[in-house]
Amino acid sequence: MKRSLSSEIERKFILRSLPPELEIAKGRLIKKGFLSVEPDREVHLQSIEDRFFLTAMTGHGLSRGELETEITRVQFLSLWPLTSGRRIEKLRFEYTLDKQLFHIDIFQAELDGLRLAETEFANVQNSRQFMASPFFGDEITDDWRFTDKMLAMQGMPEGASLEKPRSRETNPYRGFSHSSAISENQRMAAQKRFVTR
Repeated sequence: MKRSLSSEIERKFILRSLPPELEIAKGRLIKKGFLSVEPDREVHLQSIEDRFFLTAMTGHGLSRGELETEITRVQFLSLWPLTSGRRIEKLRFEYTLDKQLFHIDIFQAELDGLRLAETEFANVQNSRQFMASPFFGDEITDDWRFTDKMLAMQGMPEGASLEKPRSRETNPYRGFSHSSAISENQRMAAQKRFVTR
């Protein structure tokens, strides 16, 4: 069982448009479900492809504390039903701009159309010096409505300025469409049936 304790300093933005490089990239499907949610702390499950994690986080906004433990598939599947009604699915892409690594999240299912970019910094000073790219929209680092836990519980924030999502037929992104998320759901359901027999 692997554990990691860290703090993160990150900024988050809504995307006006997607970098063209994503058209030849493959995103990783992330499923996240919340076991416990309080104003300044949370405990959630997360699957990233074939790896599974139990994570506790404290704080909010620019700087947060994080304790992450890697768990087994069986442990994940046994706890997953406890997150019903508090889940999100998103495809994550990695994108580098001026030597700064960004995570670009393209949300699925009920949050289709929401696209966010976040990046971490070594310290607060570096984070404040960062200049946003032209394809970034509003900064939402301190907007609690766009935290994963609030998106999981409340859905799309009212008044969020989003571009119309691409249709399933014309979507050029591998793993971008709903069909990818649906097939992943089916795969997880099959695994759960196998484990519980």
